[in-house]
Amino acid sequence: MLTHDESNIMTTVSNEKLITPTTKEPLVSEVFKMSNDLGNFINKKLNDTYKRLIFDMGPLKPPGPFPKDPHQGNMSFSESYIFQTKYGPVNRFWLCYYPLLDATYCQPCWLFSLQRSTWCTGLRDWKHLSERIKEHGFSKNHIEACAVYEMWQKNINIDKDLENQIRKEASFWRMVLQRLFDIIITLATNSLALKGHWEDLSLEGYHGNFLSVVQLVSRYDQVLNQVLEMPKGSTRYLSPTVQNEMIECIGNTLEGHLLENIRASPFFAIIMDTTQDIGKVDQLSIVRYAAISRSENGQPVDIKVKEVFLGFYAVTKHSAVDLVKQVITLFSHKNLDLKKCVGQGYDGASVMSGRYNSVQKHIKDIQPNAEYVHCASHNFNLVINDAVHGCMEIQHFFITLQELYNFLGNSINARICYQNLQANLKSL
Repeated sequence: MLTHDESNIMTTVSNEKLITPTTKEPLVSEVFKMSNDLGNFINKKLNDTYKRLIFDMGPLKPPGPFPKDPHQGNMSFSESYIFQTKYGPVNRFWLCYYPLLDATYCQPCWLFSLQRSTWCTGLRDWKHLSERIKEHGFSKNHIEACAVYEMWQKNINIDKDLENQIRKEASFWRMVLQRLFDIIITLATNSLALKGHWEDLSLEGYHGNFLSVVQLVSRYDQVLNQVLEMPKGSTRYLSPTVQNEMIECIGNTLEGHLLENIRASPFFAIIMDTTQDIGKVDQLSIVRYAAISRSENGQPVDIKVKEVFLGFYAVTKHSAVDLVKQVITLFSHKNLDLKKCVGQGYDGASVMSGRYNSVQKHIKDIQPNAEYVHCASHNFNLVINDAVHGCMEIQHFFITLQELYNFLGNSINARICYQNLQANLKSL
């Protein structure tokens, strides 16, 4: 038996008609005064009947144009927020807009979240909306609400006990992932590899540092112990594929944090060199930036120079023009302003440091303040090489080593020993 309010909702839904286009384009708020607008339910307690009515009508995603707010620099909501485009167009099914109050909200959280927030009542912070959307998408309450929302989407009649069970399960896996992320971060901090020769815990032998630490922690932690006791084939988030995904997530988060610091810095310098993997195609890119510490009232109190690694980037062409294009493209993708660059540091190769047609010259043409300085580490390496080559004792040592190698003939061990010693001495 529907209540008076619920009957009114049903009547509104059945009689709902969109305004037909006229010579003058109607406003969004006039066209989409639909009963599933959150604005129609302000200060109303939603029972299961209300939730089912709203759920069946679907998320409210009206097309633009949207009204501009003069108090926020004439900014407004946009349809582009509904799609996540970093890894291709992914629909944010949960993000809605209600015209009655010109605000955005999260439908799963509005209907099912246990903790109320601005995402349940309406958010109008257009300037920081992208950041707020990203934060909300990874929040605990949002994920739990989406889990319940998905069950409703499968037309399952959920009671309170089942809702609590869903939230409990989501909470369990969240605790599992927290532990696994902490283990990976600890191993990475100590420069330890994760994987072993095989990843099957049912087999004896060395399984790598990651699974070994998981087994160790499971002896004292009930959460990981419960994961390891699951039958083979169950979802446990321990496979090499999941490990790689978690490493990528950590890397993306770390890179995002570093890029924010670089963008906030008043200036930075480029330090770049190439290093070769087995395919001889990788480039190492490093940025040095100035980090400014501020007091509670926002006044600068200290400045520190920090050096960060931004990643390996494949190089197919090694001319100065091509390398500069790659740097500019990289900075554009990372949203770094090349106008803040006040320094460059490379080795002494002509393609990098030449006066007329080098990387440093092309970048200086773009940003005149980007002064070139020969990389101190490369200078130090050249000094050591020259000092070693000018030392008679070292030369005599090489001659003796060569004679020993010739005496031993074709011995593989001797050849390897000789090559290793040469490599170690050249790296001094």
